[in-house]
Amino acid sequence: MPAPDLPTALRLRALALHTMRRFFRERGFVEVDAPLLLPGAPVESFVEVFPVTLHRQGRTERRYLPPSPEAALKRALAVLQADCFDLGHAFRDGEEEGHQHRAHFRMLEWYRVHADYEAIMDDTVALFRALAEAFAGQTIAALPPPPVDFFGPWERLTVPEALARHAGVDLRGPGDLPRLMEAVHDRGLGRAETWQDAFCVLLSVEVEPHLGRGRPTLLCDYPAGLAMQARPKATAPWLAEQFEVWVEGVELGNSYSEITDADLQRRRFAEEAARLRASGRTPPTPDPAYLDALTLLPDRCAGGSVGVDRTLMMLLRSTDIAGVRL
Repeated sequence: MPAPDLPTALRLRALALHTMRRFFRERGFVEVDAPLLLPGAPVESFVEVFPVTLHRQGRTERRYLPPSPEAALKRALAVLQADCFDLGHAFRDGEEEGHQHRAHFRMLEWYRVHADYEAIMDDTVALFRALAEAFAGQTIAALPPPPVDFFGPWERLTVPEALARHAGVDLRGPGDLPRLMEAVHDRGLGRAETWQDAFCVLLSVEVEPHLGRGRPTLLCDYPAGLAMQARPKATAPWLAEQFEVWVEGVELGNSYSEITDADLQRRRFAEEAARLRASGRTPPTPDPAYLDALTLLPDRCAGGSVGVDRTLMMLLRSTDIAGVRL
């Protein structure tokens, strides 16, 4: 069954945004209106931000477009000390635009205080079931069935389990991480300069195509040091309390328990900045207000995110992001 035409898709997009807002408001979350010009940005090698130059009476100032609503939401979390969310806008440079991605896209992001990534997993499952139920209630003849069963049990798989199952790679401790570069070379997948690059190659080629087939997959416990703001696991600090949701080989969201230690976050950003400089890139300046906000957060909090455009592509069975947005 073909995807709905664009006028129908835009009406269903409005339904999806309404469903997302209702989902979180019914659970007592406060909606935040995140700003789009920021004095600083998180330092992450896998995310390239858009710098913006402001002209001020003979001088210039650097600002950044947000790569996600994360920094503003954490500042709001520090002020509110309550669960909050934003249906925000995200901007990412340095990435190829294609059927599944644009440099500017819509992102749903939410945070819970006194919670960890297990609570965000529960939110994620319930959210996608609410979206599937809302779309099932439509009487549009051209609306295709969901690609997977959202109402049955979801697959939960750790990254080490996924690499063993789908790639035949053992990842049992931090000593195995450098050997990922050898695995990439031995399989003829190119040359990786760091274990982080090797991990991304192996995951994209060997693992991701198998995820979310027939039912959604929650892929969890990534190596620490990939998501700069993800809290290490207490029982295995070389892993992070991080998960992604996958449907039919496509990532729809990335979530984790948050680092609330400002000193640890500064060190993480400094290490990442050094890595970026070593590769010839200029890192962004971290927002000092964001780092200050971490000192006001409760010791335990966690956040989730879902890409709105990709989620709509999945729900409408569209093969191109242009089919679900202007």
